[in-house]
Amino acid sequence: MSTHISVPPHALLERILTLEIVRVTERAAVSSARLRGHGNEKAADQAAVDAMRRELNKLPIEGTIVIGEGERDEAPMLFIGEKVGLNAGPQVDIAVDPLEGTTLCAKNMPGSFSTMAMRTYPSPCSPKPTPGETATPDFSTIRVANCMLPTLRKASGSGTQANIEASGG
Repeated sequence: MSTHISVPPHALLERILTLEIVRVTERAAVSSARLRGHGNEKAADQAAVDAMRRELNKLPIEGTIVIGEGERDEAPMLFIGEKVGLNAGPQVDIAVDPLEGTTLCAKNMPGSFSTMAMRTYPSPCSPKPTPGETATPDFSTIRVANCMLPTLRKASGSGTQANIEASGG
């Protein structure tokens, strides 16, 4: 039985970007998961943001954050209008939430996750906005990736060991 996966040449970039955004959200989730249960929401969120920005800046894209964590002056995180990527490759709009459920993560409760969506141009659904236009893009035909954070639970019989249990993903 053959395990060869064939991808048409015109779909290769789409497949690569799809796999890469999964990796980006995974890195953000893992980075914030290291701080779960420590009670520090800001540190967990910052860890996810730093990891997501670092991984986005490795991608062969001309990316713009269009849904992020606020305007540049209001949020030191991934801000609306921030440029990411290697500035080579397709133009993309990106919606991000590096850590949804910061309180859940800080309190080591299940349900926090990292998420992002990416839309390439040209899109038949809506044209690229002109400079200065502030329309919220239509993300109906794009790639979306989510990565759930694991939670810790104490192992039965030992109060010092911890087992990692997936929190529903």
